[in-house]
Amino acid sequence: MKRKVPMLFESTVLSMLGAWGAVGCLISAFPLALDFPNRVVLAWLCWALICGTLLCHRFGQATALGLAAVGAGWLWYEGSFGPQLLSALGTLAKAYDGGYGWGIPEALQTEPMAADLPVAVLGMILIFAVSRAVCCRKSNALAVAALLLPLAACLVVTDTVPKEENLFGLLLCLCLLLLTDAVRRESGSQAGRLTVLAALPVALALGLLLHFCPRESFVNTTQQLRENLLASFMALPEKLQEQGLDWFSGFRQREKVELSSLPAQLLLGVPVAEVTAEQSGPVYLRVKDYDVYTGTAWESSNGRQDTLAGTGEERGMVTVNTLNLQNNLLLPAFPDGQTFLTDGAAENEEKRHEYTLALRGASMGAFPGEQWLKLPSEISRRAKALLQSICGEGSTVEQTVQAVAEYVQNAARYDRAATSMAEGETDFALWFLEQGEQGYCVHFATAAAVLLRSGGVPARYVTGYRTDALAGETVKVTSDDAHAWVEYYNYRTWTWNILEATPAVDDSAPTETLTETTQSAQPEPQTQPATVPVTQATQLPPTTQPQPVPEEKWELPLWIPVTLVTLALLWVLMEAQRLVRIGLRTVRQSKGTGNQQAVAIYRELGVLLRLLKRPVPETLQSLVEKAMFSQHALTREELEAFPASQSACRRALRRAPWWRKLLYRYWFAVI
Repeated sequence: MKRKVPMLFESTVLSMLGAWGAVGCLISAFPLALDFPNRVVLAWLCWALICGTLLCHRFGQATALGLAAVGAGWLWYEGSFGPQLLSALGTLAKAYDGGYGWGIPEALQTEPMAADLPVAVLGMILIFAVSRAVCCRKSNALAVAALLLPLAACLVVTDTVPKEENLFGLLLCLCLLLLTDAVRRESGSQAGRLTVLAALPVALALGLLLHFCPRESFVNTTQQLRENLLASFMALPEKLQEQGLDWFSGFRQREKVELSSLPAQLLLGVPVAEVTAEQSGPVYLRVKDYDVYTGTAWESSNGRQDTLAGTGEERGMVTVNTLNLQNNLLLPAFPDGQTFLTDGAAENEEKRHEYTLALRGASMGAFPGEQWLKLPSEISRRAKALLQSICGEGSTVEQTVQAVAEYVQNAARYDRAATSMAEGETDFALWFLEQGEQGYCVHFATAAAVLLRSGGVPARYVTGYRTDALAGETVKVTSDDAHAWVEYYNYRTWTWNILEATPAVDDSAPTETLTETTQSAQPEPQTQPATVPVTQATQLPPTTQPQPVPEEKWELPLWIPVTLVTLALLWVLMEAQRLVRIGLRTVRQSKGTGNQQAVAIYRELGVLLRLLKRPVPETLQSLVEKAMFSQHALTREELEAFPASQSACRRALRRAPWWRKLLYRYWFAVI
């Protein structure tokens, strides 16, 4: 019982540390809300104590799994776990959708709610995996894989490092498990002592690493490899469809844009297309427009047919080369000629990857129907009152559009963070304009479209990508360029035009208002600079000899000593675990009778001979059989044959290449 108390303490501490670090990484990367975080931690602690107590016994693993099955059955019949799990998965799906634009499966389009139960269950799974490795002296492969999964989800989805404290706890748990793995298989008590001894230097090394290399200083140096991998992953649905498999049917183009709870816009850098334009300037790659506004979502009417017909200012040719097959064309706005739209999108019927179009400044069209003016009655009344306070009555289309653009751009600051409508609110646009403090393109474009419709100006909400083209150069478009804007109809010119309502606070979302108004608002340049007569009092002082520039002193970069200290601490830990393992074997080989010592040495000889790929000598085989299966006591001369063979094998291993010697020294701990 005395031996099991330290093991229980070690299991509880390591499992709690791993669960807190791994799940904390997931929570800090995604907006997963918890109503009762203290209760979740208390449940983890109770489960860690139960696992640490049960797994030390013979049938403890089966008992713990039985308790887990009972708990799973209770969660199933209680009924709260399922909705919370779907809500949590929906939050993750929104993050994927925000970066990749895959859409959200209908089953995951649920109301956001707290994720206490799924988070608690995930932590319990991690606690069981770590406790099993510690208490049952099993391989820690399962525990390490389970702990790395939440971290991998954070890095793959958000491409950001989670909070430092959670990352510190997770890495500390992983390092201690890996360093003590080999010792634990031989002696659980010695592994516990090594864990205590290694905890301080490992924590110090990780603390120095995170302190001197904070999250803000991390740089992604594998951009090209990452882009290639993501491009291959994005092309996977196309390849599966070519083989007759349609596994991604739940991730079709969205027919609805939910506004009540918007996820954070993630900077993933997923490559989408390459654009080459004849003229420099902004290029809008149109994917889909939406005509129905419900107050909490933008929807697209089924079977809707529209056309785009470029007219007005010529903007040269634009070539779009998609990096993976798109169901809908990434249509530059506005293409010359006539382009037919179905449900607001141009279908890629010919499965084209590359296409070249001539662009115009606007799209010609007859006066659109009432669908582009329609708003819910209460929302229309409130929005009309707000619009009258902004630009008054009797304004022209141009004046209304300009006033709306300026008002919306100044309504809140640009921020990619997630937002949710306040309880009791029924209209997203008015809530954002009256109460919102921050938002991104979805917020600003929605607000502008609603205000324009309330003023009698037809408007539609459009999604796609926006990039700044350079004349004759190829520009890469990524998921970071995903954007939303407004297209409004000017009945004076019979054209659809682009209105950019998002403020130019962030480089990824620069603004472009009406061309004619912005050009007229620019100040005229001065044709002749003002001159100042040079008099005796205003003459410049005589020139002097330039002062020598002081030589810059070379300073040692901070990362060099930090790296050296970290490597030194890791070497000390590796050397310590090697010495502990050798000491344990030496103690076993020096205890007991001569026969027992011979058997202990023979076991290590088996490992040495396997590494050398040599057979066991027949003399030693016969001696160990006598020691194990007969009453014969080995003489001193017979016993000396075992350590002699042991020393000869070690000398042979030391003559191996350097990389093999490192493996023998620190992994097998035999030299």
